[in-house]
Amino acid sequence: MKNVLECSNVCKKYNDNYILNNIDLNIKEGEIVGLIGKNGVGKTTLIKVILNLTNIDDGIINICGYNKDINSLKSIGAIIENPTFYDYLTGYDNLYLESDNIDNITGVIDLLNLHSYINKKVKNYSLGMKQKLGIACTLVNNPKLVILDEPTNGLDPEAIIDLRNILFNLKKEKVGILISSHNLKELESFCDSIYLLNKSKLEKIENPANDYYLISVDSVDIHDNNLFEIVDKNTLKTTELIKTIDYLKDNNINILSIKNNLESLEDKFTSLVGVQND
Repeated sequence: MKNVLECSNVCKKYNDNYILNNIDLNIKEGEIVGLIGKNGVGKTTLIKVILNLTNIDDGIINICGYNKDINSLKSIGAIIENPTFYDYLTGYDNLYLESDNIDNITGVIDLLNLHSYINKKVKNYSLGMKQKLGIACTLVNNPKLVILDEPTNGLDPEAIIDLRNILFNLKKEKVGILISSHNLKELESFCDSIYLLNKSKLEKIENPANDYYLISVDSVDIHDNNLFEIVDKNTLKTTELIKTIDYLKDNNINILSIKNNLESLEDKFTSLVGVQND
């Protein structure tokens, strides 16, 4: 898979203080990456330097192989903080102004199910309706990289489920996605990779959705299958705990112990940065 985003040793300072210090971040085609961190730590600044809205002091940023030029920016669809619109126009009119190809508009309206209000003036939209319209604007030109800053703000549970399905569909189309959010449970449910921005540094952390169990057994006569892998002669690794236990029982293999590294993303976040907001 090709990288749609490559950040290498990116630095950004304000008043001689590093907000971003030697940031490395790569996103591949079809990869969903979550960005987390405390309020004010610099997540939005990182997004702005990727979008060339803020200059960097050092480092390199490439988007779809281009070094932050017009070709790279055409490859991006993004929402930063709260989306803004021409409130006196309809949702359709706003999409039309964003679109390079009018034929794309109908598909985006269908994808996000905007039919019931797309022809109403945006000044009459709720926060959730504006958020969905903002996402539509990011997708209308078929970007290769989508950047969403707090995309679940104002969305009801049904709309959040819709958004998750949309992200999975974009993933299948090999679109790279970067999502900054405080909704850790949602990120945990759909991200391939998660990065923590803390004290100007970016650190990759394991997504709990990829966590596993280690099972110690008393038998060495076991073969790899689709339920587990063999770590050593007496240890198995699995994400399918119940099915693996049933398999071992059916094959008269005694279980000596079960350990797991299951820890929620919220727990990991708290242990790394604490619970106090800036």
